[in-house]
Amino acid sequence: MNNSIFFIYLLILAGTTYLIRVIPFTAIKEKINNRFVHSFLYYIPYAVLTAMTIPAIFYAPAGGLVQLQDF
Repeated sequence: MNNSIFFIYLLILAGTTYLIRVIPFTAIKEKINNRFVHSFLYYIPYAVLTAMTIPAIFYAPAGGLVQLQDF
């Protein structure tokens, strides 16, 4: 792969990642007053962390640090 093509792809990926993180801050400027939306957004980080951690524990690769088969 060409270096110039690689850097173009890298800039596109960096821009996409940046926009995904910045758009919510610019779209919602005032404080959220709705109780349902506020409580939903409060618990999202815990749900995402759990959704990423639990499969990683059960589907760890062979020879990894976590192996539930060898009890």
